[in-house]
Amino acid sequence: MSVSTVETAARERRSTKSAFDREGRYLGLTLVAVLVLLVLPPIWILLRTSLMRTRFGVAVDGWTIEHYANLASSSQLMQDFINTVLFSIGATTVSLLFGGVLAWLVVRTDAPFKALAFLQGFPASDAVRFPLWLSAVPQRDLDQLCHRDGASNGLFDYVEEFMAPLRDGTLQQKLLYYYQKSFLPEFVCMHTDRAAMQSSLEVRSPFLSLPLVEFANRLPDRFKMKNGNLKVLLRRTAAKRGLSADIVEQRKQGFTFPVARWLKTTLRSHAEALLSPDGAADELIDPSVVCRYVDDHMNGRRNNYRLLYHLIVFRAWRSNYPGLRFTG
Repeated sequence: MSVSTVETAARERRSTKSAFDREGRYLGLTLVAVLVLLVLPPIWILLRTSLMRTRFGVAVDGWTIEHYANLASSSQLMQDFINTVLFSIGATTVSLLFGGVLAWLVVRTDAPFKALAFLQGFPASDAVRFPLWLSAVPQRDLDQLCHRDGASNGLFDYVEEFMAPLRDGTLQQKLLYYYQKSFLPEFVCMHTDRAAMQSSLEVRSPFLSLPLVEFANRLPDRFKMKNGNLKVLLRRTAAKRGLSADIVEQRKQGFTFPVARWLKTTLRSHAEALLSPDGAADELIDPSVVCRYVDDHMNGRRNNYRLLYHLIVFRAWRSNYPGLRFTG
């Protein structure tokens, strides 16, 4: 990669960060203004009414503290007032704690994206649920993307067939079996092999030793997951070998590329060129739906990086074979 390319990418990142910062400030000021308009007028009306004389429940001219005197002199009213204040404080505290946790999850983690991916698996059979969890889009979105209702019908029939040997297995056994049959060889190992071969390397993973895999598959579920903790037996073995708690208890960490951010920065022009309606004349993919996915991703409404990346690869492949036509 040339120096000029690196400098250009750095400038784009700084420009994008500055734009995001400005948008964040504008959004914050807007929210503050909305809160002020929603909160202060009702409070002022209540305060003003409480300090005015009333007749038959209607405020009239003249200021007074009679209402507050009545409140102080009545034990029942005072108790009701104290209960109301305590309830308000408690509700506010719970809301701030709950909202703070949600805000942290949204800003600091990928929880919303994972939650959406998890919900894609319902309703569905156990066998079909696994590929739906890994799918870039739900089935209904795939139908829209492919011009026609029912485009995804029968898409996962093959899963039902090769999951048949574990029809009576536990959910955990089925999930591991699906990963070993599909996701591991067709995605993880394939990417590793391509990256290694590009550098003239040959990769061997000790955990993919056939005897070790067969041994792990025979183990009861409690040795694989317990109380939400994964790799139970492996962690116990590591601890007995004398490894530190930091290593034994550390969470899994992948090597994911920041494709979602690249699509908004360094890859944006390339992505928009391949996914534009002009360059997307296709009897298989609906360009208007593609534009909606692109717009939602670029404006931060939804993280569509997986779908957009697949579409970019598909469009690049189609551009090399423009004579192909969909006949299904």
